[in-house]
Amino acid sequence: MGFFTATATAPFGVAAFLLIGLVIVELVGLLFAQNLSAVLDDLIPDGSGHGLWGDALAWLHIGQVPALVLLMLFLTGFSVGGYALQQVSVGVADAYLPALLASLAALPFGILSMRLFGASLGRLFPRDETSAVSDASFIGRGGVISGGSARSGFAAQAQVRDHHNRMHYLMVEPDREGEEFAIGTPIIIVHKQGAFYRAIRDPQAPAAFIKPPLS
Repeated sequence: MGFFTATATAPFGVAAFLLIGLVIVELVGLLFAQNLSAVLDDLIPDGSGHGLWGDALAWLHIGQVPALVLLMLFLTGFSVGGYALQQVSVGVADAYLPALLASLAALPFGILSMRLFGASLGRLFPRDETSAVSDASFIGRGGVISGGSARSGFAAQAQVRDHHNRMHYLMVEPDREGEEFAIGTPIIIVHKQGAFYRAIRDPQAPAAFIKPPLS
């Protein structure tokens, strides 16, 4: 037990606890229709650019695989690789590597974990195509609430099609204070605020009409 609680292995324990925390947050989010992965996908570049930067992002599957999956892979590789390095150091030199040096040496394990396993897991957890078009292109487009209940301070998932007729899953909140959108409510995206989109109820939809989720 001393090995896992030593100061020299602390960064890898933190990474392991962070990984567990992300899994718990994602599971809780699913219960309340809060999609953490979709939020992260909106915050990162899509890896479709050109040049060294674009090539590096594509090599790591960034923009092609859900961001949460890649983050979990990195944390797993970093934690397992770091513990392995410290175990080897103790076995060979009977001493731990300094925590900072071990952390730097473990970074490649996290990066390789993203590279080697990202594509395989990406097929199991396909990424929503929210980064394929600009955020501004969704302004004025209609959609329908497909998961959870959206109200002020609590975003819900909405299905919106872009101009290529591709489906996107956006996290939206009502633009008007005190309004609430249940599942099936037709909406119109009006602007983006932070990581979430703001929407109003579609004024052209009948008040009593509940539109099924798009398919």
